Amino acid sequence: MLVIDDFKYDDWETYWSGDWPILDVSYWSAFYTLQHFTEKISRFVPKTIIEWKDSKSTCYLRISDKEKFAKKVIALIEKNEEYLGEVCRGLKSAASNFLEFGDRERQREITPEQYLEYQDLILRYYPFHIQVKVCVDFLPPELLNRYLPKLQEARVYAEPVFTQSVKFANAFANSLSRKTGYAPELIKALTKDEFELYLKTEKLPSKTVLEKRNAYCIMLCADGKIIVETDSKSILQIEDFLIPKARGDEIKGVSAFPGKVTGRVRIVNEPEGAEFKEGEILVSRMTRPEYLSLINKAAAFVTDGGGVLSHAAIVARELKKPCVIGTKIATKVLKDGDLIEVDAEKGVVKLIK
Repeated sequence: MLVIDDFKYDDWETYWSGDWPILDVSYWSAFYTLQHFTEKISRFVPKTIIEWKDSKSTCYLRISDKEKFAKKVIALIEKNEEYLGEVCRGLKSAASNFLEFGDRERQREITPEQYLEYQDLILRYYPFHIQVKVCVDFLPPELLNRYLPKLQEARVYAEPVFTQSVKFANAFANSLSRKTGYAPELIKALTKDEFELYLKTEKLPSKTVLEKRNAYCIMLCADGKIIVETDSKSILQIEDFLIPKARGDEIKGVSAFPGKVTGRVRIVNEPEGAEFKEGEILVSRMTRPEYLSLINKAAAFVTDGGGVLSHAAIVARELKKPCVIGTKIATKVLKDGDLIEVDAEKGVVKLIK
């Protein structure tokens, strides 16, 4: 049985954040921790944590686990440079297969069987996506300079996958809602095990259980097994080691593109309909293509998560705008209207009193 103490480490960091529902991410987080990740790599990470709050999911991984995985991928590349090309081609092919499926099915009433097919396609996509996304953050400089254009091209090609996945998940929740009488948000609050039990028995957890989970929960996952915590005392205990504390008036991250600017903070975790003024500094958990209109107005942008091939980093290099990624805590420490200096030369964000 999983217990909270099994996850008590001090090197958790934000891996991604977005609109993906509990049902989807319970499949993905379980997959992250299973053996036989690929034919050549046994597993991605042994443990992961998912936070569900304000209708957003945030995935946390340990830095040390990511580094171990990246070293395995890099060793395969150093042994055979063609391996990287195989992974990039695999990423693009898996992305095409998923997007074709989404285009084909989105006009229909989506059945549970189609949802399972959707998850199968995502899980076939993930090994390529993760290898590309993670290894680049640990590549030695000479390999990074050599391979970054190829890695970035494959990553950009596959960018629409997760936007499409949100649309598909919402369509499925609406479809199953009409059949069960449960609100779509409660369908999306199911875990993979509960959904698969429903397929066998047509029974769902009580609405009360799902309503509490949908309000705020944390999922702990190891070896493909998941427990969901909704108890406030347990959640506080997890948050204590999950979310690092700010030290003084500085937040440290990684420079995605250099530059130094001062401006007012605007925190945006949902770009649709967000108010944003020219010259403000965009602060977000992570960015996606939907953020581009805000990024164009921003003097700089800062994210909790992200790596060299994150959307924020790629766009920062394209637009040549100062950007600091991987701060872990920017959205939790800063507030709208705060005056800050973004020093993307050093990867530091400083609160100006």
